[in-house]
Amino acid sequence: MKYVTPLSDAEIETLHQMHAHHPSRRARMRAHSLLLSHQRYTIPQIARLYTYCISRRNFRRGIHLRAR
Repeated sequence: MKYVTPLSDAEIETLHQMHAHHPSRRARMRAHSLLLSHQRYTIPQIARLYTYCISRRNFRRGIHLRAR
C-alpha cells in the first residue's frame, strides 16, 4: 500500500489546523486526506469518502507527490 511519508508532529498540527480552519474547501479536504493516509487509511478507503470530489487517479497523484 502507498501512504504518505511519516509526518512530524508539527506537520500533523498544521494539517489539523488547515482541516479545521482553511477557507478553501479543497485545502481542507486535502489536509484531511493526508491525515487519514498518515493513519494508514488506504487510498480506496479515502477515495470513497470523497467520491463526489476526487477521482482515485487524482488522489493517488496527490499522495505520490506528498510521498516524495
